[in-house]
Amino acid sequence: MKNLFSFLIAFTLINPAMGQKKQVHPPLGKLVDVGNFKMHIYTTGQGKTPVVLLPGSGHFSLHWSLVQRQVEKFAQVSSLDYAGSGWSEYGPLPQTLRQTVHNLHALLHKSQIKTPYVLVGQSLGGLLARKYAETYSKEVAGIVLVDATVPDMLMLTYKTKTWEHWRKRAKKRSVPAVKTTLDAPIALKTLAKGLNRDLGDLSIFSKKVQTLFHWFNTKPFSYPAKSGGYYLPEELQELYQNRLNYPLGDIPLKILAAKKISQYDKTSMTNEQRMTHKRQTQKELLRLSRKSNLQWIDSGHHIHIDKPEDQLKKGLIKISTKEICT
Repeated sequence: MKNLFSFLIAFTLINPAMGQKKQVHPPLGKLVDVGNFKMHIYTTGQGKTPVVLLPGSGHFSLHWSLVQRQVEKFAQVSSLDYAGSGWSEYGPLPQTLRQTVHNLHALLHKSQIKTPYVLVGQSLGGLLARKYAETYSKEVAGIVLVDATVPDMLMLTYKTKTWEHWRKRAKKRSVPAVKTTLDAPIALKTLAKGLNRDLGDLSIFSKKVQTLFHWFNTKPFSYPAKSGGYYLPEELQELYQNRLNYPLGDIPLKILAAKKISQYDKTSMTNEQRMTHKRQTQKELLRLSRKSNLQWIDSGHHIHIDKPEDQLKKGLIKISTKEICT
């Protein structure tokens, strides 16, 4: 394991220990068979153009609950859990970006969510939204990127306190082909005491959602005994090489970028240097589509769940999504 963040991306960290036959809290939505394993999707609201909410690394459907309550007032909206996160079972390994996009495609189609969709992706979910649109362009009506991960992302190696361009770790190897079905059960290891992470201030969420967060955080956590490999640098490098050539064509693209970044002392880059890098790479996202615009938000990375100082911030994602839907 290279570092904690690598692990977060490879196996999004909230998992319901799928070996259990009974669940104290059943899924909010439904479990859909997408190839000998089941994924969770929760759909509410009505409208002409469906909205699909894609969580970031370490997050799952619950993290979109505040936004979903807003968007369902004017559109059909679905939140979901990637394979191995939330209520979803583990699927084929390795969990590459292209495998995850295939899983999402199967989930949406088997859930009978009508195309084209508006994809709203936060952090890693933004990278997946782009990958989905490049793979299935006719199924995407528009994209909202919420402080999205970029191909030239920086990762901190804690041992040396060095920031690296993660794509530069790419080796001369091919990313494994997509697997359309799970051929055999995934061997899992389990942390009996759960993750017990610091969940921060959950008061902005409903009591029901708070209960679910605590349940996921303390119940046994399962993860694959073998990962099948780690290919994120290779996939980032591929996306990086095609980042300025309008790969999304004329698909409408709204970019919401956070003005605030996590602060670190005594690392290989100053906070100011990292912010300069962020400004540049978020601006480059405009070159993904000929119909794009960028808005900087006075928020931290989790724009969709940050406790707002006023109602404007809370409604920004709703506003951006509604512009595309209408």
